[in-house]
Amino acid sequence: MLKINTLLILVLLSIVIEAKTLQFFRPNYNNMTLSITEEAIDYLKEIHSLIPVTVIGPRKSGKSFLLNSLTKTSGFELGHGSLPQTKGIEFLIKKIYNKEHEVIYFDTEGLSSNPLGFDKNIVLFGLMGSSHLIINVRNELLFNDVLSLSLMSQLAQYYHQHHISSFHFPILTWVVEDYNQVMKMNEHDLLFNHFLKEKDNPDNESLITEYNEIIQTIKQLFPVQRLFVLPEPIDDHYQFTNLDNIKYDILNQQYRNKIEELKQWIFTSEPFKLHEIVTGEQYANYAKNFINELMKDKISPLVSHIAEYFGESLLKEVLDKYNQRMGAIVLPADLDYIQEKKELYANESLSLFDKQMYGLDNLLSTQSLRTKLIKSINESFQLYIFSNEQQSHSFNSGVMEESLMIIKDKSKSVAITMKDVVLNHYQKYSVGPTKQYYFKLLKRQLDLITDDMRWDVLISVLLCLFISFLIMKFTKMNFCKSLTLSIIAFTILALFMVFSVWQLSILDTIKLLFFAIVGLSQSQLLIILTCFCCLVVFSFF
Repeated sequence: MLKINTLLILVLLSIVIEAKTLQFFRPNYNNMTLSITEEAIDYLKEIHSLIPVTVIGPRKSGKSFLLNSLTKTSGFELGHGSLPQTKGIEFLIKKIYNKEHEVIYFDTEGLSSNPLGFDKNIVLFGLMGSSHLIINVRNELLFNDVLSLSLMSQLAQYYHQHHISSFHFPILTWVVEDYNQVMKMNEHDLLFNHFLKEKDNPDNESLITEYNEIIQTIKQLFPVQRLFVLPEPIDDHYQFTNLDNIKYDILNQQYRNKIEELKQWIFTSEPFKLHEIVTGEQYANYAKNFINELMKDKISPLVSHIAEYFGESLLKEVLDKYNQRMGAIVLPADLDYIQEKKELYANESLSLFDKQMYGLDNLLSTQSLRTKLIKSINESFQLYIFSNEQQSHSFNSGVMEESLMIIKDKSKSVAITMKDVVLNHYQKYSVGPTKQYYFKLLKRQLDLITDDMRWDVLISVLLCLFISFLIMKFTKMNFCKSLTLSIIAFTILALFMVFSVWQLSILDTIKLLFFAIVGLSQSQLLIILTCFCCLVVFSFF
């Protein structure tokens, strides 16, 4: 029983929540300010990505009823008196998804509904805070309706003058609730050949000139526009004062078909972007700062705000592309090569950043972001240098071991003659900043083999001198003859070892003798010289 009651409570709560609206921007008519509500911030923080749809238009044009029809709820209250019902900006709490993005419908206070109202703020929010902007009018797009959009024209001109082409303006849709008559024209022709047609101005009247300029700017700013002409929602005109109590299913089929068509058009909208898709929390922060800038009664401060959010996301994108290109370099690599690529990719990244931020480059926030980008690139490069050095150690160590395998199981004499082969193999395949370090290490290991051979030569020379001394002592030969005889004997023995045992060529033999004799150390030469001198002295006794 308890589970059933709990379930019923949850169902009732869901019904209540479905029809509930939250104040987004709350107006304060005492000091003429708008402020975002904490409840709205908390709600938006839970959203991953969103598609904000804002409806603006004159008062009593049916904006709230249009939104109720689109969401199939009665969440937006309808006004029946002369005063507008919606104050500031509010949105419906109902989970409506287009793919993985949540659609948020914003209802706004009617334009020109209050001499002290917030027309400018509402129009600019719809333009800069929406993925889809709907301008809702009743029966006809009036002269004053267009003039009320003059700020939209000013902002667009400002952005185009500063070449801020990367800002994502919303899709623009016109909704005319033609309760009196449905014009027998194609909606596209009706929009551009009737509603958005420039007026003749033979007398150069200023208001008509301004009207035509706004029409021109709107056409340029929104190359893709659509018009939806809605028929009467109900047949019984007496029920128009009771629209908030009429269920969606009771509305005229023709009206509902048009609403469904409009809904599908809205669902073609992209999620809200500041150069990249933002989260609900980022959107809330953006809106909060945005409305604070609007309170300054200027358009230009918005540029600094856009630069901050747009620049941060652009910096991340540019840095990701730089890291992606640097990451494509096969490591280990020579330091000069990596440095060359770093300069190339860094310059490309900075050029891309400067191009995207053109028109904002004189702002301190932009300059700070550019400095941050340069610093991030240099920090990233240092990580690549460190990684390259680590991989170079591992790679060149393997190349050195591979080079030493060439002389594995070879005799010392053969290994000595193949020293150049081993070193050339290493030089050919080694790479990176540790190349010279491991080359010296390899050369040192090869020198150890040569050193062993040099001691063999030393012992052979000493033995040759000793035998010469014995021959000279017991055969009464002079010193020169005995030494010559010993050298000849050892040479014959060495050649026998070279050709029969070691099986070296004449060239390898010469190399072997060259490495052995030229490489004798000072101490080894001193020993030979001392023994030779002793032999000469003994020859006189």
